[in-house]
Amino acid sequence: MSVSELVIKEIISIYTVDRSIGEYSVVNRPYSAFCIKMSGNSSYSQDGREYVSDDRHVIFIPQLSTYTYSVLGQGSCVIIEFISENAPKTIKSYSINEGSVIKAIISTMEYTWRLKRTGYRENCFSGIYQLMYHIVLNQNNTYIPKVHQMRITRSIQYLHEHFCDHNLAIESIAEQSDVSAIYFRRLFTEIYGLSPKKYIIMMRINRAKELLDPGMLSISEIAERVGFGDVYSFCKAFRKEVGSTPTEYKKRLRDEDSSNIPGS
Repeated sequence: MSVSELVIKEIISIYTVDRSIGEYSVVNRPYSAFCIKMSGNSSYSQDGREYVSDDRHVIFIPQLSTYTYSVLGQGSCVIIEFISENAPKTIKSYSINEGSVIKAIISTMEYTWRLKRTGYRENCFSGIYQLMYHIVLNQNNTYIPKVHQMRITRSIQYLHEHFCDHNLAIESIAEQSDVSAIYFRRLFTEIYGLSPKKYIIMMRINRAKELLDPGMLSISEIAERVGFGDVYSFCKAFRKEVGSTPTEYKKRLRDEDSSNIPGS
């Protein structure tokens, strides 16, 4: 199964580890994960197969995996844990050609997650899909010129700042980089592996998750704040992306919180 079929439902955590040289075992890892070596090298072993892990490879580990890994050359590793669908069933090691590009993406994600400023989840979703897309490009021996990425930088910044605006249009986003809407869509899809419309919806849904967590706002208020025209379209999009309605998701959060109360 190709990583392009992977659907990220929720990012759980992003953190850096720095293990000493040696062998370690993991039993029933609770979440799927991407592991990216920033320095040093390791190898993963599962069911008699070995997988390379260094700054030229990205490791994917599926949920509930049991495996061992050996740190051969000490160095830091960034772990991105998430809940997903359509995931490969076994560990995968994906080779990458532009290690510096991947490191930049991952470093930004780790820093953004650690600071947890407004919109950090949306920015990290952006990063994880960029990572996946670069993996696919390497598998297909496809190269995206850096000039293409730089060409729409201002538009991407504008999108991140205004994704909750009701009147946000692809035309206004494209204008920020002095390109046509058609050209912007093509470059954006080439770089991110999904359309700008899909990307905006994902960012709005993830912002909605943050607002649902405290439980202070109604569903209609959240729909308004994240840029949906009405509650129906918000609930429909939320269910499609998350697998449950906003009300069901909010109840699940409350149930999880109550189960973590001491003595409950």
